[in-house]
Amino acid sequence: KKKYHLFIFVVSFSISCLIGVSLYLFGEPIILLILGKSFGESVTVFKLISITLIPLTPVLMLLGNILIYSGFEKYYLIALIVNGIVLLISSPFLIKTFDVVGAVYSLALSMLVSILILFIFYLKTIKNIVNIVDV
Repeated sequence: KKKYHLFIFVVSFSISCLIGVSLYLFGEPIILLILGKSFGESVTVFKLISITLIPLTPVLMLLGNILIYSGFEKYYLIALIVNGIVLLISSPFLIKTFDVVGAVYSLALSMLVSILILFIFYLKTIKNIVNIVDV
C-alpha cells in the first residue's frame, strides 16, 4: 500500500508541476490576451502562484485525504489549524515587506508547514493505515 500511495503522490505531483510550469511559461501571453495590458503587473503574481501553489495543492490534498479516509481526521484538523495560524502570523509581515507578492509567499509558507505536519502524521500512522486497508 505504501507503493500505491507513493505512486499516486508522484503522479499527482508530476501533473501539477507540469501544469505549473506550463502556466509559468505561457502565463504572460494568456493574461495579456485575456485581460489586456492594464493587468501586466499581475504577471509576476500569476507566475509565482503557478510555481508555488499549484504544485503544492495536490500534495496537501492527497496527504489530508489519506489521513481522513483512514480515520485520522484529527491529524488533518491539527494541520489545518496550524496552517491558519501560520497564515495569520506571516501574512501581515510578508505583505508589508513584499506587497501583493507577500500574500503568495505567505500562502506557500503555510502550505509547506501543513504538508510537513501532514507528512509527519502520515509516517506516524502508516502502519495503522496499512492495517486498515488490509482488513
